[in-house]
Amino acid sequence: MSIPASLSGTRNLVRIVAAADGLQSTQDEPAVWRHYSSTLFNVMRGGIPDHNYCVSGAHVRLFISKANRQVAQKHADFLERLPDSLSHRVLIERVCERRDPDLARLAHEYLPLTFSRRHGDPSRPWNSFEIKLKDERGCRVLNDQGNWRDIFQNWEALSLSYPGFIESMIYKFLDSSTADGYNPYRISSDGYEWETVDPHDPWSYIGYWGDHQVIYLLKLLEQARRHYPDRLRQLLSRAEFSYANVPYRILPYASLLADSRNTIVFDSVARTEDPRRRFRREPPQP
Repeated sequence: MSIPASLSGTRNLVRIVAAADGLQSTQDEPAVWRHYSSTLFNVMRGGIPDHNYCVSGAHVRLFISKANRQVAQKHADFLERLPDSLSHRVLIERVCERRDPDLARLAHEYLPLTFSRRHGDPSRPWNSFEIKLKDERGCRVLNDQGNWRDIFQNWEALSLSYPGFIESMIYKFLDSSTADGYNPYRISSDGYEWETVDPHDPWSYIGYWGDHQVIYLLKLLEQARRHYPDRLRQLLSRAEFSYANVPYRILPYASLLADSRNTIVFDSVARTEDPRRRFRREPPQP
């Protein structure tokens, strides 16, 4: 594909699609462009690694400090010593040497994704989004976001191009899921978000059930088994996973039978007790 040098935006867009294996060259031209557009839409929804498997030590520090202040303070010296650029594999190896399951969980969750927005029709009032590539000072930033039910589906396709990130995708899925299946609404590079009911907004409602979306996890597990069968077995015995403590409370069974249209409430007390809870990764209880 030959692109004039003056069309820098087009050239950069083609480079993004190429990084996700979206370029083909066959005699079936409609199929070529169909594959190109499908790949483009997928990486716009789920993001794409900024620089293959290279990660920034400064961005890793920023991510962990937002996700868990206590862990960031405990390992401040280690995080400060991370180089400006290192491979994702080396990062995980160095973190595992620390033998701290909280640090290991957060490092595995880290994904250096960019060029991402939430999926959905922008005309709908809840789909306010942007493809954030720079901050207010014009500096390049990494950012990804997606509705819980969408982003893992997109990562299934992305994992074909970047199998080295499959474990991180699995960690993110499990650590952003709730114990009872009523999962948070959105996943982003800053953590997860939930919906609150607004009596003045007819579109407001809370969260997503996770029952039929477990298939997304299954596909990631199948990918992991295909590429790293030994490592997948090791994950089963690691006490590193957590759950999302989202303030949705499912009513008792008797209440469900009495009124099947009102089965869940929003725990406003839990929400106000800790305003940082949306970004907290709760360790599993023994």
